[in-house]
Amino acid sequence: NIFIEIYKTAKAYGSFVNKQLQVAQSCISYEQFIILNSLLQQNGQSQIQISIHVERDKSSVTRILDTLETRTPIDRKVKEDRRKNRIFITHFGKQEALKAKKIVNDTDGKTLLNIDEVTFKRFKNSLIKITCNLGHNL
Repeated sequence: NIFIEIYKTAKAYGSFVNKQLQVAQSCISYEQFIILNSLLQQNGQSQIQISIHVERDKSSVTRILDTLETRTPIDRKVKEDRRKNRIFITHFGKQEALKAKKIVNDTDGKTLLNIDEVTFKRFKNSLIKITCNLGHNL
């Protein structure tokens, strides 16, 4: 089944990126980078907005945000109701996210080695069509 292969590939990619982040002595994981990258694009999102933007369930996002908050890459504002918090990336968080972004971009280059541009574009377009068929608009 192609979807099992896509799942395995996504897991292998995440694992590979995490190893590259560890080698670079980054203090964040790939999953944490995804959240921080969302905040780099739009700072001050709610947890629900982040969950939608990164396409992760709310409990996973909450767990990741809790970890990030203890390490100081993020700061929560308005703490009465955790669901209504606004999440802000700190200066330290921006530095770590930008460092991780370079590692992720370098990793993408290694991952796509020996795949020509035409093949890659066809594959990417196929994935976009599958996603649309499943009712998600990109």
